[in-house]
Amino acid sequence: MILARTSTSVELVKTGFEERIGMVARDWSLLYGLATAVIAIFFGWLANVIFRRD
Repeated sequence: MILARTSTSVELVKTGFEERIGMVARDWSLLYGLATAVIAIFFGWLANVIFRRD
């Protein structure tokens, strides 16, 4: 049973670096996706090199 309900609106404004990343993700989605995949693979490889147990 609901006793009360309230609705609130929130405006989110991105500026600076976050705005640019959002713009690239929206306008250049394929490039953004490929770049994030390459970065993830690189850091996975780097972690493997750093924490390797030989």
